[in-house]
Amino acid sequence: MALFFIQYYLYHLPKGDGTGRHNIRTILEESLEHEKQGLVLYHQLLHHSEKKSVLVEDFARKMIDEEEIHVGEIYKMLMSPETLQERYVGPWPTK
Repeated sequence: MALFFIQYYLYHLPKGDGTGRHNIRTILEESLEHEKQGLVLYHQLLHHSEKKSVLVEDFARKMIDEEEIHVGEIYKMLMSPETLQERYVGPWPTK
């Protein structure tokens, strides 16, 4: 889903520095905000559907799961390569 938003924003650039050029970090930050807003809305849907509709509850839970994965993916894309290396693989090998 994150890739979709990157592609979308490349064609529908909502913000920028006034030059018409946009960097990937800005696009990712906007995508992250969008994913977080979606997460809040799905939590609200889950809250309002509890004990009323099992189908809607299940849908909301699945969407919350997907949105949380997307948020994590975007956070990883926003990290520096060094931070990713240290967090997920270990320290850089020394010579």
